[in-house]
Amino acid sequence: MSIASNLTFMLLFLWVAPLILEGFLARTRSKIPGLILPGLSFIVSLIGVLNIAAVGQSIMQNIFVLMMTFLMGNIMTVILLVIYFLCRRRMYRQHQLDKMNIQDL
Repeated sequence: MSIASNLTFMLLFLWVAPLILEGFLARTRSKIPGLILPGLSFIVSLIGVLNIAAVGQSIMQNIFVLMMTFLMGNIMTVILLVIYFLCRRRMYRQHQLDKMNIQDL
């Protein structure tokens, strides 16, 4: 296989594996494990923002670069949080249905 295809598979794995792991962590009984990956992703995006050097640019260009870096760095954070909240909502609905079925008995 060529280097490009190996790199493609590696990047795909680095994007898909956290999504699958987040699905498992979000379904745990405790709320905290599902928030670990979004928290780590947010910290990594902050590190990216803090590593930007502002040399010889105007203030508006610096602000724009910082905002775009922050937004682009948090794409994975947003995706992980969406997975977390969808899984938690599904668990809550199932819990409510179970409670209703128990009360019907």
